Amino acid sequence: MNFVTFSFNLGLLAIILSAVPFVTRRSECFGVNVGTKLSYSNQLLRWKRQYLLLMGSFAAVFFLFAWIIPWFLGILIFYLVFSFGLYLIYHFRTKSWKKKQIANGNLKEQATVIVEASGDKEESILPSWYYFVLFFLFLLTLFLTFMLYKQAPAKFPAYWKLNGVFEIEKDKTPVSASIWPASQFFTILTFLGIHLTIRKSKRIIDLDDPDISLERMKRANALYSRFMFGISLLMVSFFGFLQCSFLLNWSWTTVRVGSILLWLFLLIAFFWLTFFVGQGGSRLKVMGIRRERKMVQKDDHYWKLGIFYFNRLDPALFIEKRFGIGWTVNLARPIIWLILLIVLVLAGIKQFFFS
Repeated sequence: MNFVTFSFNLGLLAIILSAVPFVTRRSECFGVNVGTKLSYSNQLLRWKRQYLLLMGSFAAVFFLFAWIIPWFLGILIFYLVFSFGLYLIYHFRTKSWKKKQIANGNLKEQATVIVEASGDKEESILPSWYYFVLFFLFLLTLFLTFMLYKQAPAKFPAYWKLNGVFEIEKDKTPVSASIWPASQFFTILTFLGIHLTIRKSKRIIDLDDPDISLERMKRANALYSRFMFGISLLMVSFFGFLQCSFLLNWSWTTVRVGSILLWLFLLIAFFWLTFFVGQGGSRLKVMGIRRERKMVQKDDHYWKLGIFYFNRLDPALFIEKRFGIGWTVNLARPIIWLILLIVLVLAGIKQFFFS
Protein backbone atom coordinates (compact mmCIF):
# COMPACT_ATOMS: atom_id res chain seq x y z
CA MET A 1 0.00 0.00 0.00
CA ASN A 2 1.47 3.36 -1.01
CA PHE A 3 0.83 6.77 0.58
CA VAL A 4 -1.77 7.82 -2.00
CA THR A 5 -3.83 4.67 -1.47
CA PHE A 6 -3.49 5.05 2.30
CA SER A 7 -4.65 8.68 2.17
CA PHE A 8 -7.65 7.76 0.05
CA ASN A 9 -8.67 4.91 2.37
CA LEU A 10 -8.18 6.99 5.52
CA GLY A 11 -10.18 9.89 4.09
CA LEU A 12 -12.98 7.57 3.00
CA LEU A 13 -13.11 5.90 6.41
CA ALA A 14 -13.11 9.27 8.18
CA ILE A 15 -16.03 10.57 6.11
CA ILE A 16 -18.13 7.42 6.48
CA LEU A 17 -17.49 6.79 10.18
CA SER A 18 -17.92 10.45 11.15
CA ALA A 19 -21.27 10.63 9.39
CA VAL A 20 -22.76 7.45 10.92
CA PRO A 21 -24.55 9.19 13.86
CA PHE A 22 -26.27 11.54 11.40
CA VAL A 23 -27.48 8.92 8.90
CA THR A 24 -28.71 6.31 11.40
CA ARG A 25 -32.43 6.11 12.10
CA ARG A 26 -33.45 9.29 13.94
CA SER A 27 -35.04 7.47 16.87
CA GLU A 28 -31.72 5.78 17.66
CA CYS A 29 -28.53 7.44 18.87
CA PHE A 30 -25.24 5.60 19.40
CA GLY A 31 -27.06 2.26 19.47
CA VAL A 32 -29.69 3.38 22.01
CA ASN A 33 -33.41 3.81 21.28
CA VAL A 34 -34.20 7.37 22.42
CA GLY A 35 -37.31 8.07 20.32
CA THR A 36 -37.74 10.70 17.63
CA LYS A 37 -38.78 13.47 20.03
CA LEU A 38 -35.71 13.33 22.24
CA SER A 39 -33.33 12.69 19.34
CA TYR A 40 -33.40 16.44 18.67
CA SER A 41 -32.29 17.32 22.20
CA ASN A 42 -29.32 19.66 22.52
CA GLN A 43 -27.31 17.11 24.50
CA LEU A 44 -27.54 14.36 21.87
CA LEU A 45 -26.85 16.79 19.04
CA ARG A 46 -23.81 18.06 20.95
CA TRP A 47 -22.45 14.53 21.37
CA LYS A 48 -22.95 13.77 17.69
CA ARG A 49 -21.00 16.89 16.73
CA GLN A 50 -18.26 16.00 19.21
CA TYR A 51 -18.02 12.52 17.69
CA LEU A 52 -17.76 14.03 14.20
CA LEU A 53 -15.07 16.50 15.30
CA LEU A 54 -13.00 13.88 17.14
CA MET A 55 -13.14 11.38 14.27
CA GLY A 56 -12.06 14.05 11.80
CA SER A 57 -9.33 15.42 14.07
CA PHE A 58 -7.77 12.03 14.77
CA ALA A 59 -7.89 11.17 11.07
CA ALA A 60 -5.80 14.29 10.45
CA VAL A 61 -3.38 13.28 13.24
CA PHE A 62 -2.99 9.76 11.81
CA PHE A 63 -2.45 11.26 8.35
CA LEU A 64 0.42 13.41 9.64
CA PHE A 65 1.83 10.46 11.59
CA ALA A 66 1.95 8.43 8.35
CA TRP A 67 4.32 11.03 6.90
CA ILE A 68 6.84 10.14 9.61
CA ILE A 69 6.27 6.39 10.03
CA PRO A 70 4.68 4.69 6.99
CA TRP A 71 2.79 1.97 8.87
CA PHE A 72 -0.16 2.40 6.56
CA LEU A 73 -2.13 -0.77 7.26
CA GLY A 74 -1.46 -0.61 11.00
CA ILE A 75 -2.63 3.02 11.16
CA LEU A 76 -5.87 2.16 9.33
CA ILE A 77 -6.56 -0.72 11.72
CA PHE A 78 -5.79 1.47 14.74
CA TYR A 79 -8.17 4.15 13.40
CA LEU A 80 -10.95 1.57 13.19
CA VAL A 81 -10.21 0.43 16.75
CA PHE A 82 -10.20 4.06 17.89
CA SER A 83 -13.57 4.71 16.22
CA PHE A 84 -15.08 1.71 17.99
CA GLY A 85 -13.71 2.82 21.35
CA LEU A 86 -15.05 6.35 20.82
CA TYR A 87 -18.43 4.92 19.86
CA LEU A 88 -18.55 2.90 23.09
CA ILE A 89 -17.89 6.03 25.16
CA TYR A 90 -20.85 7.83 23.62
CA HIS A 91 -22.98 4.67 23.67
CA PHE A 92 -22.69 4.38 27.45
CA ARG A 93 -23.18 8.13 27.86
CA THR A 94 -26.39 7.97 25.83
CA LYS A 95 -27.57 4.94 27.78
CA SER A 96 -27.04 6.74 31.09
CA TRP A 97 -28.71 9.89 29.72
CA LYS A 98 -31.74 7.85 28.64
CA LYS A 99 -32.17 6.42 32.16
CA LYS A 100 -32.28 9.96 33.54
CA GLN A 101 -34.91 10.97 30.97
CA ILE A 102 -37.07 8.01 31.98
CA ALA A 103 -36.64 8.86 35.67
CA ASN A 104 -37.64 12.49 34.98
CA GLY A 105 -40.74 11.42 33.05
CA ASN A 106 -39.51 12.76 29.69
CA LEU A 107 -39.48 9.28 28.17
CA LYS A 108 -41.46 6.09 28.68
CA GLU A 109 -40.73 2.52 27.65
CA GLN A 110 -43.15 -0.26 26.82
CA ALA A 111 -42.54 -3.87 25.81
CA THR A 112 -44.86 -3.73 22.82
CA VAL A 113 -43.05 -3.67 19.47
CA ILE A 114 -44.84 -2.60 16.30
CA VAL A 115 -43.70 -4.64 13.31
CA GLU A 116 -44.74 -4.10 9.69
CA ALA A 117 -46.31 -7.41 8.68
CA SER A 118 -48.50 -6.61 5.67
CA GLY A 119 -47.95 -7.82 2.14
CA ASP A 120 -47.07 -4.30 1.02
CA LYS A 121 -43.51 -4.94 2.16
CA GLU A 122 -43.01 -7.55 -0.55
CA GLU A 123 -44.52 -5.37 -3.29
CA SER A 124 -42.08 -2.53 -2.74
CA ILE A 125 -39.01 -4.76 -3.09
CA LEU A 126 -37.59 -5.85 -6.44
CA PRO A 127 -38.66 -9.42 -7.38
CA SER A 128 -36.03 -12.11 -6.85
CA TRP A 129 -36.29 -13.37 -10.43
CA TYR A 130 -34.35 -10.31 -11.60
CA TYR A 131 -31.21 -12.10 -10.41
CA PHE A 132 -31.65 -14.68 -13.18
CA VAL A 133 -30.25 -11.93 -15.44
CA LEU A 134 -26.99 -12.12 -13.48
CA PHE A 135 -26.84 -15.91 -13.78
CA PHE A 136 -27.37 -15.54 -17.54
CA LEU A 137 -24.37 -13.17 -17.74
CA PHE A 138 -22.33 -15.66 -15.70
CA LEU A 139 -23.22 -18.52 -18.06
CA LEU A 140 -22.50 -16.30 -21.07
CA THR A 141 -19.02 -15.56 -19.68
CA LEU A 142 -18.38 -19.27 -19.15
CA PHE A 143 -19.48 -19.99 -22.74
CA LEU A 144 -17.17 -17.30 -24.17
CA THR A 145 -14.30 -18.61 -22.04
CA PHE A 146 -14.81 -22.12 -23.39
CA MET A 147 -15.04 -20.91 -27.01
CA LEU A 148 -12.04 -18.52 -26.87
CA TYR A 149 -9.78 -20.47 -24.50
CA LYS A 150 -7.38 -21.77 -27.15
CA GLN A 151 -6.69 -18.38 -28.71
CA ALA A 152 -6.31 -16.60 -25.35
CA PRO A 153 -2.85 -15.38 -24.21
CA ALA A 154 -0.57 -17.80 -22.35
CA LYS A 155 -0.84 -15.76 -19.11
CA PHE A 156 -3.96 -14.88 -17.13
CA PRO A 157 -4.13 -12.13 -14.45
CA ALA A 158 -4.70 -13.33 -10.91
CA TYR A 159 -4.59 -10.11 -8.84
CA TRP A 160 -6.47 -6.96 -9.79
CA LYS A 161 -5.92 -3.60 -8.05
CA LEU A 162 -8.55 -0.88 -7.83
CA ASN A 163 -6.77 1.25 -10.44
CA GLY A 164 -6.93 -1.53 -13.04
CA VAL A 165 -3.34 -2.71 -12.64
CA PHE A 166 -2.66 -6.47 -12.55
CA GLU A 167 0.38 -7.44 -10.53
CA ILE A 168 0.29 -11.25 -10.66
CA GLU A 169 -0.09 -13.48 -13.68
CA LYS A 170 -0.56 -17.24 -13.86
CA ASP A 171 -0.03 -19.73 -16.66
CA LYS A 172 -3.15 -20.38 -18.68
CA THR A 173 -5.07 -23.32 -17.21
CA PRO A 174 -8.80 -24.05 -16.90
CA VAL A 175 -8.59 -22.94 -13.26
CA SER A 176 -6.74 -19.66 -13.89
CA ALA A 177 -9.06 -18.91 -16.81
CA SER A 178 -12.02 -19.26 -14.42
CA ILE A 179 -10.95 -16.57 -11.95
CA TRP A 180 -13.28 -13.87 -13.26
CA PRO A 181 -16.29 -16.16 -13.86
CA ALA A 182 -15.77 -17.39 -10.28
CA SER A 183 -15.76 -13.74 -9.15
CA GLN A 184 -19.04 -13.28 -10.99
CA PHE A 185 -20.55 -16.31 -9.26
CA PHE A 186 -19.52 -15.21 -5.76
CA THR A 187 -20.74 -11.67 -6.49
CA ILE A 188 -24.15 -13.06 -7.47
CA LEU A 189 -24.36 -15.15 -4.30
CA THR A 190 -23.35 -12.16 -2.17
CA PHE A 191 -25.89 -9.74 -3.59
CA LEU A 192 -28.61 -12.37 -3.74
CA GLY A 193 -27.99 -12.89 -0.02
CA ILE A 194 -28.29 -9.12 0.54
CA HIS A 195 -31.51 -9.09 -1.48
CA LEU A 196 -33.01 -11.89 0.63
CA THR A 197 -31.87 -10.04 3.76
CA ILE A 198 -33.78 -6.94 2.65
CA ARG A 199 -36.85 -9.05 1.90
CA LYS A 200 -36.82 -11.12 5.09
CA SER A 201 -35.44 -8.67 7.65
CA LYS A 202 -37.60 -7.56 10.56
CA ARG A 203 -38.63 -3.92 10.34
CA ILE A 204 -39.67 -2.22 13.54
CA ILE A 205 -41.86 0.86 13.27
CA ASP A 206 -41.26 3.82 15.58
CA LEU A 207 -43.96 4.23 18.20
CA ASP A 208 -43.87 8.02 18.14
CA ASP A 209 -44.66 8.42 14.40
CA PRO A 210 -45.74 5.00 13.02
CA ASP A 211 -47.36 6.28 9.81
CA ILE A 212 -44.36 8.35 8.77
CA SER A 213 -41.82 5.67 9.70
CA LEU A 214 -43.80 3.00 7.83
CA GLU A 215 -43.89 5.07 4.63
CA ARG A 216 -40.22 5.99 5.00
CA MET A 217 -39.29 2.34 5.51
CA LYS A 218 -41.19 1.16 2.43
CA ARG A 219 -39.56 3.79 0.24
CA ALA A 220 -36.13 2.96 1.62
CA ASN A 221 -36.51 -0.79 1.05
CA ALA A 222 -37.63 -0.18 -2.52
CA LEU A 223 -34.53 1.97 -3.09
CA TYR A 224 -32.22 -0.48 -1.29
CA SER A 225 -33.37 -3.46 -3.36
CA ARG A 226 -33.00 -1.61 -6.67
CA PHE A 227 -29.69 -0.12 -5.65
CA MET A 228 -28.22 -3.52 -4.73
CA PHE A 229 -29.44 -5.11 -7.93
CA GLY A 230 -27.99 -2.27 -9.99
CA ILE A 231 -24.60 -2.56 -8.27
CA SER A 232 -24.57 -6.36 -8.66
CA LEU A 233 -25.45 -6.04 -12.37
CA LEU A 234 -22.66 -3.52 -12.83
CA MET A 235 -20.05 -5.66 -11.07
CA VAL A 236 -21.02 -8.92 -12.80
CA SER A 237 -20.93 -7.13 -16.16
CA PHE A 238 -17.56 -5.63 -15.29
CA PHE A 239 -16.04 -9.01 -14.38
CA GLY A 240 -17.37 -10.29 -17.70
CA PHE A 241 -15.71 -7.33 -19.39
CA LEU A 242 -12.40 -8.20 -17.69
CA GLN A 243 -12.65 -11.79 -18.85
CA CYS A 244 -13.30 -10.72 -22.45
CA SER A 245 -10.45 -8.21 -22.30
CA PHE A 246 -7.97 -11.01 -21.55
CA LEU A 247 -9.50 -13.60 -23.84
CA LEU A 248 -9.36 -11.12 -26.74
CA ASN A 249 -6.16 -9.37 -25.58
CA TRP A 250 -7.70 -5.90 -25.42
CA SER A 251 -5.70 -2.77 -24.57
CA TRP A 252 -4.64 -2.34 -20.93
CA THR A 253 -5.70 1.30 -21.16
CA THR A 254 -9.29 0.19 -21.76
CA VAL A 255 -9.18 -2.00 -18.66
CA ARG A 256 -7.70 0.75 -16.48
CA VAL A 257 -10.22 3.36 -17.61
CA GLY A 258 -13.08 0.90 -17.03
CA SER A 259 -11.78 0.07 -13.55
CA ILE A 260 -11.46 3.69 -12.47
CA LEU A 261 -14.92 4.57 -13.81
CA LEU A 262 -16.42 1.59 -11.98
CA TRP A 263 -15.02 2.57 -8.58
CA LEU A 264 -15.92 6.22 -9.04
CA PHE A 265 -19.49 5.25 -9.82
CA LEU A 266 -19.65 2.88 -6.83
CA LEU A 267 -18.36 5.60 -4.48
CA ILE A 268 -20.87 8.15 -5.76
CA ALA A 269 -23.72 5.64 -5.50
CA PHE A 270 -22.69 4.64 -1.96
CA PHE A 271 -22.54 8.25 -0.79
CA TRP A 272 -25.95 8.92 -2.32
CA LEU A 273 -27.45 5.94 -0.49
CA THR A 274 -25.81 6.98 2.79
CA PHE A 275 -26.44 10.73 2.83
CA PHE A 276 -29.71 11.02 0.90
CA VAL A 277 -31.53 7.84 1.97
CA GLY A 278 -29.98 6.92 5.34
CA GLN A 279 -30.71 3.96 7.57
CA GLY A 280 -34.32 2.87 7.14
CA GLY A 281 -34.95 5.95 4.97
CA SER A 282 -34.19 8.28 7.87
CA ARG A 283 -33.10 11.06 5.49
CA LEU A 284 -36.04 10.74 3.10
CA LYS A 285 -38.59 13.55 3.16
CA VAL A 286 -42.03 12.14 3.99
CA MET A 287 -45.07 14.35 4.45
CA GLY A 288 -47.35 13.57 7.38
CA ILE A 289 -48.39 14.49 10.89
CA ARG A 290 -45.59 13.90 13.37
CA ARG A 291 -47.06 13.16 16.80
CA GLU A 292 -43.72 12.78 18.61
CA ARG A 293 -44.97 10.82 21.60
CA LYS A 294 -42.69 10.05 24.53
CA MET A 295 -43.02 6.27 24.09
CA VAL A 296 -40.24 3.98 22.83
CA GLN A 297 -39.79 0.21 22.64
CA LYS A 298 -38.19 -1.45 25.63
CA ASP A 299 -35.64 -3.55 23.77
CA ASP A 300 -32.21 -2.08 24.52
CA HIS A 301 -31.27 -5.19 26.53
CA TYR A 302 -31.39 -7.25 23.32
CA TRP A 303 -28.71 -5.02 21.76
CA LYS A 304 -25.32 -5.77 23.27
CA LEU A 305 -23.21 -2.58 23.10
CA GLY A 306 -25.89 -1.26 20.73
CA ILE A 307 -24.43 -3.31 17.88
CA PHE A 308 -24.97 -7.05 18.44
CA TYR A 309 -28.59 -8.27 18.45
CA PHE A 310 -29.26 -11.33 20.64
CA ASN A 311 -32.90 -12.29 21.21
CA ARG A 312 -33.89 -15.95 21.65
CA LEU A 313 -37.60 -15.04 21.58
CA ASP A 314 -37.38 -13.33 18.19
CA PRO A 315 -37.76 -15.68 15.17
CA ALA A 316 -36.36 -13.03 12.82
CA LEU A 317 -32.90 -13.74 11.38
CA PHE A 318 -32.12 -10.24 10.12
CA ILE A 319 -32.81 -6.81 11.54
CA GLU A 320 -31.77 -3.27 10.66
CA LYS A 321 -28.71 -1.92 12.45
CA ARG A 322 -28.95 0.60 15.25
CA PHE A 323 -25.69 2.29 14.38
CA GLY A 324 -24.81 2.58 10.72
CA ILE A 325 -26.35 1.64 7.40
CA GLY A 326 -27.54 -1.88 6.56
CA TRP A 327 -28.57 -4.95 8.49
CA THR A 328 -27.28 -7.22 11.19
CA VAL A 329 -28.22 -10.73 12.33
CA ASN A 330 -29.94 -12.22 15.35
CA LEU A 331 -27.00 -14.01 16.95
CA ALA A 332 -29.38 -16.07 19.10
CA ARG A 333 -30.53 -18.08 16.04
CA PRO A 334 -28.35 -21.20 15.43
CA ILE A 335 -28.96 -21.08 11.67
CA ILE A 336 -27.04 -17.78 11.54
CA TRP A 337 -23.90 -19.54 12.72
CA LEU A 338 -24.48 -22.26 10.10
CA ILE A 339 -24.81 -19.61 7.37
CA LEU A 340 -21.61 -17.96 8.61
CA LEU A 341 -19.81 -21.31 8.44
CA ILE A 342 -20.99 -21.89 4.87
CA VAL A 343 -19.82 -18.41 3.85
CA LEU A 344 -16.38 -19.04 5.36
CA VAL A 345 -16.12 -22.40 3.57
CA LEU A 346 -17.03 -20.81 0.22
CA ALA A 347 -14.53 -18.00 0.82
CA GLY A 348 -11.87 -20.59 1.65
CA ILE A 349 -12.62 -22.52 -1.55
CA LYS A 350 -12.30 -19.35 -3.62
CA GLN A 351 -9.05 -18.41 -1.86
CA PHE A 352 -7.54 -21.88 -2.31
CA PHE A 353 -8.44 -22.44 -5.95
CA PHE A 354 -8.40 -18.95 -7.45
CA SER A 355 -5.81 -16.93 -5.49
